[in-house]
Amino acid sequence: ASATTTTSSKSIPKRLILDEIKDSLEVNFGDFGRAAVAMRLQVKYYNEATSLLILRSSRDHFRQVWASVTFVTHIARSEVRLRVVHVSGTIRRCQRAAMRFNRGWLEQTAGKILRESQIELEDVVLEVDEEDEVGREDSGDRDDDFGIAMQL
Repeated sequence: ASATTTTSSKSIPKRLILDEIKDSLEVNFGDFGRAAVAMRLQVKYYNEATSLLILRSSRDHFRQVWASVTFVTHIARSEVRLRVVHVSGTIRRCQRAAMRFNRGWLEQTAGKILRESQIELEDVVLEVDEEDEVGREDSGDRDDDFGIAMQL
């Protein structure tokens, strides 16, 4: 899944974002809900410029993560709005959706400059964690993983 967040201009560390989502899991699904989901919940990618975040969760609990993300309104004393922009059964497809999202954001905010300088968008848009490159040949995902891309 993908989500977007509207924040003030200050940067929010991805660790704080993950902690807030876990706290929201606890508030909305109790201690058991947090424990069941938190073990597999990871931030796989975070771009501070576009505020795009990709989460990895277990397939069995992606709906709880999605619901909890919806209820996050503050991170590090900043008001935020998390918006899921894509949900996928693999991290790889989530990354592709993130690339499309980031490409659109780059074109929208710096279209003329990008055309003049001819920056390769794929080189700027998304860096893949080394961990994602290890695993299944096609996708680098486990069968029970689920990707959630979101914008802060």
